[in-house]
Amino acid sequence: IKNGPDIFEYNTSLYYRIITSLKNLSIKKLRERKLLIRRGSDYYFGRFERIIEYLRMELYSAKRKGLSLGRFSSLDDELWSNWNNRDLKKVDCYWAGEPAASIRTNYLTPEFFEIYSYNDKVVPLMKELKLKKDENGKVEVFKAFWPEEFNNSDGTVFDIITYCDLLESGIDRNIETAK
Repeated sequence: IKNGPDIFEYNTSLYYRIITSLKNLSIKKLRERKLLIRRGSDYYFGRFERIIEYLRMELYSAKRKGLSLGRFSSLDDELWSNWNNRDLKKVDCYWAGEPAASIRTNYLTPEFFEIYSYNDKVVPLMKELKLKKDENGKVEVFKAFWPEEFNNSDGTVFDIITYCDLLESGIDRNIETAK
């Protein structure tokens, strides 16, 4: 898969692996959805907006199908004032959504906190952040489903997941940050 003029200019091999990891899609299925375009013997990603919309829908669908490891709230208010000083990588977790956008852009102050974990057990994360189970909590933890090396070195998930999380929130300030 290659990049071409006026075509998705990001790391196509990375995004191809992400798209296929969502549902083990084949090149044929990606072409059927017009997400891949064939020119000669090469494949190119189609329009960025279509790919993002597709990824957003797939991510949202995957979240609804059991990726959530639970909602939590903080045992004290310390988390809200210094959340960005917490290294989640030591408990195999990464910031996503609003906190990831805040770290990556220095623009958004998080109200809700999304975290992706490579650990099915959330106890280490709960200890690190001093969290308690709360189905109305501001912190939601999801099971990560992509290779960990795709994530950013700053402790955030890779940008396409953050972008999709912000758009999916439906909150104006998040959508503005994503764009």
